[in-house]
Amino acid sequence: MKVQSLHRYKVRCGGDLISVFKPLNIMFSSYNSKARVPLSSSLENQESIKQVLLEILVEAGSVFPEWKVKLNEVTLAREFKPAYLASYPYQKNRGIYKFVYNVTDVVKSCSSFKQEGVYMVVKYEGGESFRVLGVLMDILLEDKSASIRYEHYTGLVQLNLGEAITLDFEEPLEPGSEVRLISYSPASSTISMNAISSRKAYEPLVQVLDEHTIVLEEHTKSITLALEKSERSMPVFISSVTAYRSIVEKPELDISDVKGRVEGSELKLQVSICNKSHVKPDKVIVSVIRRGQVVGMFQEHGGKLESGVCITREVSIPVGVLKSGEQDLVIRLIWSKLSKRWFINKVVNLSM
Repeated sequence: MKVQSLHRYKVRCGGDLISVFKPLNIMFSSYNSKARVPLSSSLENQESIKQVLLEILVEAGSVFPEWKVKLNEVTLAREFKPAYLASYPYQKNRGIYKFVYNVTDVVKSCSSFKQEGVYMVVKYEGGESFRVLGVLMDILLEDKSASIRYEHYTGLVQLNLGEAITLDFEEPLEPGSEVRLISYSPASSTISMNAISSRKAYEPLVQVLDEHTIVLEEHTKSITLALEKSERSMPVFISSVTAYRSIVEKPELDISDVKGRVEGSELKLQVSICNKSHVKPDKVIVSVIRRGQVVGMFQEHGGKLESGVCITREVSIPVGVLKSGEQDLVIRLIWSKLSKRWFINKVVNLSM
C-alpha cells in the first residue's frame, strides 16, 4: 500500500545537514517533573541556518497531561496538542503522540544558542504521567561550498505484522544517498528496509525508539518498509523517513612548521597551519599528544584561514610531563566544515 499520511519537507540548496537523534524513554510525573536534554553543541554558523525541524515522540493516555516544552529559554508549547497520533490496538486508553515544530526563527534569533548550544527542556505540570520516547532535530545549513538534497517525510504510520508500505520519492535518489528510518517498536520486532540495490533488516529491542540508515548503491525511486516479525503481533510505528545526500568541499589544511622553546617551567610550541585550498574551515583544533595523552591544545574559529593563508599559534606544555632527552610528540590538527570533520598527525622530535 502507498504511504498517504506522511507529510513531506523538501530542500535542495547549497548546504549541509546536522542531525541529532536521541532516544530518551523518560517518564514524567509529579515525582520526575522536569528534564533538560542537550541537543547540539554551540552553533558556530548560526547565521547560515536555513531550516531547523524539531520532532518529539511521546507516549501518553487519552486524557492529555499538562506540560511545557522549551528550547533553551524560549517556550515552544504550553499545551499538549500533538500533530499526529496513533492509538495502541491492545491498550485503548494510551497512545503514541508526535509533536513537530519548525524552530528556524527561534534558533536563528536567540544568541544563547551560539554560546550554549541547543538544549530542550520538558516539564510536567499536572494530569496523567507521560513518557517522552525520543527527539529528532534536523538543522539545514546554507553554504556555497556544499550541496544537499533533503527530503523528510514525517507523520505517524502504524505498520502491522505482515504489512509493507512503499514510499515513492518525487524524483530518483542518486547513488550514495542515505535513507534514514525512525520507528518505535513496543515489542521485539524485525523491520526491513528495501530499495532496488540495498536491503537491511533490524531487530530493535523491546520498547525502543530507534534509527536505521541504508546507503543507496543505485538510482532509487522508492523504498519499501515491512514488518517481518513481531513479538505478540505488536505493531511498529513509523515516525519519519528521510532521504538525503550532502557533498561538502574539503578544506585542505596542513601543518607547515613546528618550533619549540623552553621558558621557565613550560615548553612553548609554535604550530604553523596553512590552508592550501579555496575553502575556509569552520573550526580548527590543535592537540599535542605524548604517549596517547593530550598534554596541550588550542581551538579557534577557522575564519582567518582564507585560501593560501598560514597562521601560527602557540601551545604551552608543562615541562614536567616531559623527560630529559629526545621527545616524540604528535601534533594533531583537526578541522571541520559544516557536519564533516578531518584530521592529520605530524610527529615532531624535540631535544630537551
